[in-house]
Amino acid sequence: MRFHMLCAEALDAVAEIEILRAASMSEAAAADLYVRDFDLREPPAAGDFSGAETVFVARREDLAALHTQLRGEAVAVLVKPADLPGMRQFLEAAVARCRSRLQEKADPRRFERDQFLECLLLAGLKLQQFGAQRSNFLARALHDLWAPLTAADGYCTMLLQDVVDRLSPEQADTLRRLHGNVRRLLRTTSFVYQLGSGVSERELPSIGPANIAVCVDNAVNGVAPFARERGIEIRTSVRQPAEPMYFDAGGIETVLDYLLENACRFTPRFTTVELEAFPVVWSVRRFRLQSADGNWFVPVPASGGPNAYRVDVRDSGAPVSESDLAGMFDQYSPRYSHNGRSGAGLALAACRLIVEAHCGELVVKPQPEGAVFSFVLPMIKPELDNNSHMLQEQVIEGRQAL
Repeated sequence: MRFHMLCAEALDAVAEIEILRAASMSEAAAADLYVRDFDLREPPAAGDFSGAETVFVARREDLAALHTQLRGEAVAVLVKPADLPGMRQFLEAAVARCRSRLQEKADPRRFERDQFLECLLLAGLKLQQFGAQRSNFLARALHDLWAPLTAADGYCTMLLQDVVDRLSPEQADTLRRLHGNVRRLLRTTSFVYQLGSGVSERELPSIGPANIAVCVDNAVNGVAPFARERGIEIRTSVRQPAEPMYFDAGGIETVLDYLLENACRFTPRFTTVELEAFPVVWSVRRFRLQSADGNWFVPVPASGGPNAYRVDVRDSGAPVSESDLAGMFDQYSPRYSHNGRSGAGLALAACRLIVEAHCGELVVKPQPEGAVFSFVLPMIKPELDNNSHMLQEQVIEGRQAL
């Protein structure tokens, strides 16, 4: 009687449980869970439980006899003397096992579903391991390429400084083009490493006072041999800002070089590529931008005048399709498209990387003939107090640039 009362009191806290009491197993009705007080005089029979969840309460000295009578079958046993907290915890676990078994019986596909989910989790872990191994392999391969490319860049620089006067114009032009291609390979190697290593390992821009007109001239001179081969004229229009500009001159020159070369590649022969650069008013978020030398910069406030600088590169090649817009600057986008704009490689992804490092924006606008690639850089100035706290981002109204 005390055993029945203890069980009933323990099961009262478990919801949706119907308790049926019986003095012996022969009198017990069919149930999903049996709780039995083990008695040596009434050993359990194989057909007493009909595959239901069964738990026992037994004295410690009767455990060996229970194990023998059940022929080694694993069962749940609570050792006497049992108190109410112990009985409640024991029965709650038994009820949970019973409910799980009934759910599996009601839904035979649950086991298969659990196995499928487990396989998905294992596959995800394997993919993460593969990604880490691929990144390590890429870093080691690029490291091996970096040394000979750096040496070739140094040799070309020395030759251009020492023996260029003794070369014919054709030889000097070839050497300059070779030097430009070597530097392009160096930049590409660095960009591939940064794009493959993740955001945490990307390099900070080397920000300082810079002249956008000089960057445009250098980029045009670098692309000029390729443009001449195709009979393409590059027209430029550069308006200097009223305030001095701070940016990574080498990085922005690379962006201009890539965008101009991309435009020349897809523009028909004997046509024109246009570059226009001018100050604009732009919606700039408040931020602090760190340079590679450790200095901090903040955006110039929009106090009635331009607070950003925009560059447009316009070509007259095949129009950009809507399907290509989403992945135009993505390093994982397909290499080929159906409109003839293929083989762009990682140049546009590298441009996005550089512009975003300046907290700017790079977009492409389709045209009836060709496309316009535009990027905007916020005008920044050195922060007076480099130890100030991070500013909260606040969007300034009135986006007019892109």
